[in-house]
Amino acid sequence: MKISNYGEEIETNAGNFTLNDFYKLEKINDNTLIACGEFGRIFKSTNRGDNWLDISINTSNRIYDIEFVNENTGYLAGDNGLLSQSTN
Repeated sequence: MKISNYGEEIETNAGNFTLNDFYKLEKINDNTLIACGEFGRIFKSTNRGDNWLDISINTSNRIYDIEFVNENTGYLAGDNGLLSQSTN
């Protein structure tokens, strides 16, 4: 997945996923972005979206929302009561 022009142009190369498979893009800081969506998929970029690392969790539930309260602590919510916290 590559995002450019402030989110107006988006290319995906995340396997069989399309832009419609992602529900939330969270900006952590000027360089770090997190995207989440279908099938528990979570992707992280530390270079403004040029490259993405798959950091998905072990679930097939959709992840609709992810929020970070600081650079290290984040929360996510998804289908079937899915709630999780990240501290790294």
